[in-house]
Amino acid sequence: MAVRDEIREQRNSLKGQGVKAHLSYFWDYYKVPFFVVLLVLATLAYLITSIVTAKKTVFTAYFLNAGEDVSGEKAKSMSREFGQIIGYDPEKEDVVIDLARSIQPGNLSSQEAVSFSTVLTSGLQAGQVDACVMDAWNFNSMAELGTFINLHQVLSDEEFEALGDDVFYVDAAQIHGGSDELDPEAELARQMTTEEALAWETKGKFVRPDPSQMQEAIPVGIRVSEYNKITENNLYPDAEAFFGFCLNRGDYTNAKKMLEFLKGN
Repeated sequence: MAVRDEIREQRNSLKGQGVKAHLSYFWDYYKVPFFVVLLVLATLAYLITSIVTAKKTVFTAYFLNAGEDVSGEKAKSMSREFGQIIGYDPEKEDVVIDLARSIQPGNLSSQEAVSFSTVLTSGLQAGQVDACVMDAWNFNSMAELGTFINLHQVLSDEEFEALGDDVFYVDAAQIHGGSDELDPEAELARQMTTEEALAWETKGKFVRPDPSQMQEAIPVGIRVSEYNKITENNLYPDAEAFFGFCLNRGDYTNAKKMLEFLKGN
């Protein structure tokens, strides 16, 4: 018997059987395709809703090793406050200030370091990370990997001069790809131990790398350890902290506003 004829015969047999018989027939023969269709429709609805309601991220900043007092509420509060400064629409736009990232100084090969580097590299390649604040050791290490842009490309001469001794320099010869004569991996292998790194970046003991001793000194960082928003939020209580404008962002208007926000102006 053909399938079509079998279906017709089964339907004819249901005539006069009532709603219960029809439901039983539907459940026996159509429950699997019914749930498949239902699952597909639910997935489509979720995807459409996610796309329609997704907020556009207008600013992203990572604070690496900001300290132990870095609750999610503190990050949200700073994000909301800064968002108001740059005039974002909280219904449609999002500001991301991430205080929770950490990498143990002296160890760029740890799982947490690899995880953060992956996130940061992806964001840099997409031009989606505006700025970073890091403890001195990690800032120096990330600067040597080419994470930050030359301050002269963002700041005016007057703004740069006003920074005085708070500028952090890195040697162009140490930046990944900056010299054919240096092996970046070999350079990283000569990094300090964790104990040495922690001691090196400690407030009151930290000594900035001397630009006069560099082949080609490039200004990439700004010391922000004593900036108002840093101290009032108890960020970087032990280590010197530096701010950098991230590579590939293009428009650094909001990043400059973040610097002023941290300063408290």
